[in-house]
Amino acid sequence: TTLSLSLETYSLKLHSNMLSRTALLLLSAAPAAMGFMPAPQGTAVPRLGLSRAVAASASTRTPSALSLNMETELYGSKNSRSPLVEWLLVETNTPYKHREDRDGMPNPFGQIPALRDGDVELFESGAILLYIADKYGSASATPEERARYTKWVVWANSALDKSLFTPDIDRRAPPLLAVLDKELEGKEWLEGDFGVADVAVGSYLLFIPMFHPQFQMRDFPNVLSFMKRCCERPSYSQAFEANGPRAKAYVEQQMSAPAKKKTFGFQV
Repeated sequence: TTLSLSLETYSLKLHSNMLSRTALLLLSAAPAAMGFMPAPQGTAVPRLGLSRAVAASASTRTPSALSLNMETELYGSKNSRSPLVEWLLVETNTPYKHREDRDGMPNPFGQIPALRDGDVELFESGAILLYIADKYGSASATPEERARYTKWVVWANSALDKSLFTPDIDRRAPPLLAVLDKELEGKEWLEGDFGVADVAVGSYLLFIPMFHPQFQMRDFPNVLSFMKRCCERPSYSQAFEANGPRAKAYVEQQMSAPAKKKTFGFQV
């Protein structure tokens, strides 16, 4: 009887070990089956932003940094601010599902865009942008690095937004654009490499052709050049679709317009 029990115990342990090894093999194969592979040893991870923390490709992130069930859902529409969130999702190669319906939308106030990423639920475009940058970029951003791009995302939502989405744009926008033009002098992007700050600010600026196509930008050449670089990014065109060609045409027209001339102290 003792020998029989020992053999049975040994058999159970052997079977358990085989199941454990099979499970490990399946888990290790899952990322490859879904297209996610860790970067080879020594591969340089390109940076995407002011914090130098947003990785440019999901293929450079390890499987543990990804949501393998691909549950990221963006609730929105192409005629809302949702495309600016999509722009960053595309830039970071983050898999997501775009939802036009409102069933189970995670914003209790019923507004879009809203995001569900696993158990995380978010609303407000600025908050969503910062979350995407933090989660699907590098986890190494320090508070000092985050401060460099957070200020621009918040500014875009709180100040630039109010000066552009208004019938009074001709009075309210120029003072802010003049300061932004100085900030962009001699720069390609707002804070070093392209990143979430450029997505936030660039998106709002490139809404101008959609809502205020007659607004004149010729006094802000650095802002216009910045807008041109933004709308030339393939990820922008993919996210904004129909507004992409409209934005490009507007920027080109504004850049070719003659600058205002001063006559007896007045601009004409």
